[in-house]
Amino acid sequence: MAVVDGGLGSCSAEFKVTDSAGKPAPDAKISVRIAYGFMSLRKLDLEVPTNSEGKARFEGLPSSLKRPLEFRAVQGKLEGISIYDPAVTCKVQRDLVLHQPPAESN
Repeated sequence: MAVVDGGLGSCSAEFKVTDSAGKPAPDAKISVRIAYGFMSLRKLDLEVPTNSEGKARFEGLPSSLKRPLEFRAVQGKLEGISIYDPAVTCKVQRDLVLHQPPAESN
């Protein structure tokens, strides 16, 4: 499983990314921006690709943040979002389903 360590704490988030049919999404990119520190002025961007089973893990996440974290997964034209608050549950395992985004109107 692909793992990235933020080095900011002891919390973690593990994802299993699938398409809308429930098939694993290999090589989907999952990214998150962590705002932390005094007045949340510090920013850390993390990204990890999923493995052949559609799994990826973020470690070293802080346990106290002003806002929950928004994990965004992208694979080709498919995308999905998962919101996670480490203050509520420090270690979490989530399924993240990719969907076709709605068409933008001009």
